[in-house]
Amino acid sequence: MERSTEPMKVNIDEYDVIHYCYVCRQEAAQPRAVISMSMDKEVNGEVHLHKRMSLDHHGGPMIQDHRDNFHTRAFEIDDETENYETCARIVMDYVNKGFDITYLKLG
Repeated sequence: MERSTEPMKVNIDEYDVIHYCYVCRQEAAQPRAVISMSMDKEVNGEVHLHKRMSLDHHGGPMIQDHRDNFHTRAFEIDDETENYETCARIVMDYVNKGFDITYLKLG
């Protein structure tokens, strides 16, 4: 099987999930990110991350209400030897900022 010479396409969606407390009507924004990587139909991956934070309020969890502050970045990585290393660095940057990986799909 021949390797693809296509550049790796990387898409990063960042957004906040707004959580709501029905007792005091306070809101809290939890930052989240979805990183998608693809080279062709057979080689792709997706990583979902969210910021580690306490969302308990008045003795119970706050309720997810809506998404806000949606931003998308997209770019291509041309150098095949650096594709996976660069993507791993992007994910680790989020982990180092206090994000947890909540979903991982590699294929």
